[in-house]
Amino acid sequence: MNRTALLLRLAGALTLFTCLGHTAGTFMPIPAEQAEVAKTAAVMKATAVPMPIGRAQNYGNLFLGTNLAVSLYLLISGVAFFLFAGKGGLEGAARRQLLLTSVGLAGMAMISAIYFFPLPAACTGLAAIFGFMAVKSS
Repeated sequence: MNRTALLLRLAGALTLFTCLGHTAGTFMPIPAEQAEVAKTAAVMKATAVPMPIGRAQNYGNLFLGTNLAVSLYLLISGVAFFLFAGKGGLEGAARRQLLLTSVGLAGMAMISAIYFFPLPAACTGLAAIFGFMAVKSS
């Protein structure tokens, strides 16, 4: 296996690992001892947000929808890294798409570091770095 393919497979594995953790975390029940978190979740589900078009949504649904969108982005990015790894050489549009995917994950890493916690920030950050290295080495 060449260096570029290895970097891309590592990036894909880190991204899919983050996707799995994020998706599992989205559907985990709130532990009984976290009464304040449960109370906040109930308020989110009870609070309607008027939408510019369509029906009002509650904050709980907006939060769930955003989490699902992030999981989908991570899934597609992780699979894309593996597809790039199997492609052989990276030229033209494939190279630009890999660069764009890596930039997106770098942005996600920064947001994760600021607003969430270190593990997803480290995984998506490393995936982005490996993607950038693959672009440079191809």
